[in-house]
Amino acid sequence: MPGTRHIGLWVVFAVSLLAYGLTMPRHITLEDAGLFQMVCQLGGLSHPPGYPLFTVLCQSVLPGDADVIYGNFLSAIFAATAVSLLYEICLLETDDWQIALCVSLGMAFSSVFWSQAIIIEVYSLAVALFLVCWLLLAKYRESRDSKYWFGACFAYGLGLANHWPLLLLSSPALLLFSWPVLRHLTSCCRSPGFLLSSVGIFLLGLTPYLSLLLQTDPVISVTGGIHSMSDLVSHVSRGSYDFQVESRLADRVGLSVWLLQSGLLQLGYLGAPFILLGLGRSMVTLPLHRSLGLIVLFLGSTIVLVLLVDFQNNHTQRALFWPYPIIAYVAVAYWFGYGVTATIAVIKTVGGSIRHAFVLLVLVGVAMLGYVNQNRSQSVFVEQFTKTVLASMPADATLIVEGDNQTGPFGYLHLARGLRPDIELLNWDSAVFANRLTPAQAKKSTRESAFVEYINTTRKRVFVINPVLSPVTDFGAYFEFNPAGNSIDFKPELEVFLDTLLTLYEQNLVMQRHEQSFLFDRLWRFAGQYVRYASSQNPKDIPALRRNRLVRLLEIFPGKLALLENQFEQGLSKPELLALISQAEMQIPEFASQGSLGLFYDLSGRTHLLTPENRELAIVSFQRSLDAYPQSDNRSICALHKLLKGGAAAARLSQRFPSVSCPNG
Repeated sequence: MPGTRHIGLWVVFAVSLLAYGLTMPRHITLEDAGLFQMVCQLGGLSHPPGYPLFTVLCQSVLPGDADVIYGNFLSAIFAATAVSLLYEICLLETDDWQIALCVSLGMAFSSVFWSQAIIIEVYSLAVALFLVCWLLLAKYRESRDSKYWFGACFAYGLGLANHWPLLLLSSPALLLFSWPVLRHLTSCCRSPGFLLSSVGIFLLGLTPYLSLLLQTDPVISVTGGIHSMSDLVSHVSRGSYDFQVESRLADRVGLSVWLLQSGLLQLGYLGAPFILLGLGRSMVTLPLHRSLGLIVLFLGSTIVLVLLVDFQNNHTQRALFWPYPIIAYVAVAYWFGYGVTATIAVIKTVGGSIRHAFVLLVLVGVAMLGYVNQNRSQSVFVEQFTKTVLASMPADATLIVEGDNQTGPFGYLHLARGLRPDIELLNWDSAVFANRLTPAQAKKSTRESAFVEYINTTRKRVFVINPVLSPVTDFGAYFEFNPAGNSIDFKPELEVFLDTLLTLYEQNLVMQRHEQSFLFDRLWRFAGQYVRYASSQNPKDIPALRRNRLVRLLEIFPGKLALLENQFEQGLSKPELLALISQAEMQIPEFASQGSLGLFYDLSGRTHLLTPENRELAIVSFQRSLDAYPQSDNRSICALHKLLKGGAAAARLSQRFPSVSCPNG
């Protein structure tokens, strides 16, 4: 057994690290990858709550000129360490290397864990620190040796210094796992020396937070520097975030159902039956404190978290929520392992070699499914888009970016990799970069005024990815502020890259949630450019290649949406608009952006109000627009308010959007 134990531990570590190494991206991606790469390589402050432990570690090991893969590999090492710790925990509690192997590799191959193990992120370290706490508490439970308790106190402090929300949500499970030793622990805490040592060692684990106090003038920071204790508290507590998201009971129920389904499918359809079987077996065979602890662990950063935060049940919000339950899925891995071994127990009359082959076959099966779904080694289009845009810019221009999906890739390639140093990169929200025009906490109107003044006074040509101000020249991939008025222009390199984007969309080659949304938005922007261009041209004058791209755009939802907006403005007849709406609605992808859906259903509602009016269908469409995009700038608010003509429904609408003042409403 000792030899098998030693071999199993290293097999788990090596297999998981190999899987992550083969599938990790070699180029910059979305999520927070660009931000973390900049913070780790250039110095600065990670976004709230700061993640000081991860930041200190990555800044210590990643050189300033490190390639993307080094940052990603750091997460992979934390992840492989985590699954090795899980192997040790299972072996300690079951003394069965087969269960330990199934549980730990089940975790290694689970979809959320694998997805976070191959990008530079804080989540694999969060899991590793949680499992360190669990392992040390398990050893303390078995031995009553105080060194394990003090080690757990230190590890818990470090865990809070990495990702305190997820660790706190998972802490009730640690309490249940330690239930048999709580009376002994309570007795020990009556000793002042033991209690003070525990608190002191725990506080020692929190010391990475002191590094935040040094960030008074950070090179990279979402919200600016830390200049006071109130700044520190606001940053760590995430108080500086203002999500402005409205969630309702239906959203919470929908997210809860999605999380239950996601948990069941962490190892694909092959793993789902074993997870269900293992859940049932654990409730029957395990001690109550352990079986209940696994359930509480699963609920902590899934259902409980849904009740604590405001998230809407749509693709964009689910993509943001996707990694949060990563510690909860340790329980899913446990149930998977118990389910596989329960199946072995049913066929125990079969020879040992066949049972081992069955376990191997299941693990290889879930690994291969995971490899297909998680392989991002060829994920290059985000970096290609960013490089293409930067390369197409004139010398000494200014580029304004907005949001994580633009700021991260552009900031990393420009600042960390030195691409196009002649360009000035600004953030529309006065975030991340040190050259902000206003304080990060400035009001939106103040930021907009500062940018207007900058645009009007600079001699540089100013470009922006999203058309936040007008008039502009539309280049498809970005816009240039143009005082002479709105216009359309083309750059050959951008048109060629559009072919790449269309192929990715048409062949469904992008699987990662954030990248799907990014691809959709880029195609929607290009479609708007092409449709407006085509409406102003004689069809015979449109070059063949450009005409072919227009045809391809109009065959997908982003293109039909751009066409619908244009044709509505041009006064197309109601039957023709309704036909276009019907065709487009059948092509809406799951990852369509909230703004695009809000616009689509708003246009649908306005079409239903054309002669002959259908007020009932218009109301339904406007309500769907608000469900998709419940923001104060949605035109459907006032349109719906006018149709409701007072009454309880109109009052509820006013309460839902109190800042919106509608004429005649």
